[in-house]
Amino acid sequence: MSPSFFITFMLDTLFFFYMTDYDSLEEVHFSWYLEQLVEAGVIKHWKYHPKPFILSDKVSCTYEMELKTKIVNKEKFLLHDHEYTADFIIYWNPSYEGIFFYNISNNKDPRKAYFIAQKEKNYTVVDVKGQFIGPRNTTAVTFPLNQKWVYQKYGILVQKVIPKKLFHDTFVPDRYLLTDVSMKNRKVNGNKRTLYEYLDLFKV
Repeated sequence: MSPSFFITFMLDTLFFFYMTDYDSLEEVHFSWYLEQLVEAGVIKHWKYHPKPFILSDKVSCTYEMELKTKIVNKEKFLLHDHEYTADFIIYWNPSYEGIFFYNISNNKDPRKAYFIAQKEKNYTVVDVKGQFIGPRNTTAVTFPLNQKWVYQKYGILVQKVIPKKLFHDTFVPDRYLLTDVSMKNRKVNGNKRTLYEYLDLFKV
């Protein structure tokens, strides 16, 4: 076995085990973005797959069944319960309001920050999506419904984030500049702004 083959094999294996912690490659890339923000102090901490939102309970009905010697109550199942689990929850450093996030309960210009924080709270709930949605991707249909349902029941807005668009609009995380497995320079079209270059845009 040649040294180069062994190194490639080990990198592939390590990345496979890393991927098993996430549901998609886009979520892996988004986690790199979040980790860099934690290192810079922009984020206090973040969590993957936070506690699910219970949107509806199981539905059943009861009825009486007459037996030879007695009448018993029986339960008939009608509908399954329904819950939704977001991909990430981000807890922001309040100092970066207006730079990375804006609060929907404030009257500040929301166009200056990418992420949306909940009313009077410094956290953002995120659902990560790919740039292209195939015909078999049912989340393209289910997510908008869950998004409205969560807001209606809990008053929490789940923000859809497409990592490639996020990177273009804000900054490209350092780890993303290297390919996933071979760690070679990745071809990135358009903006290659670093985190600190992005922060410089907000300096007066």
